[in-house]
Amino acid sequence: MLMTVNNLPGKTEPSVKLLHVILDKRERKLMALLDEKKDIFTYDSEQLDIADIVISEEVAIERKEGFDFVASIMDNRLFEL
Repeated sequence: MLMTVNNLPGKTEPSVKLLHVILDKRERKLMALLDEKKDIFTYDSEQLDIADIVISEEVAIERKEGFDFVASIMDNRLFEL
């Protein structure tokens, strides 16, 4: 679900839909960051095999450091699903 802000007639404050994501439970730093942004994000955590963050059924994010990115290209892990 995407964050939207709607200014409806007669409303003094906008209504906000929070972005709900699923985080890999090993991503403690991301959890701490999202805990600071509770007005924008909600999340569940579980062990993810394929990504660090799942935004929707179609969108997932895998974070990589430079050296790990290069290594994953060299051994073809980058292209595995």
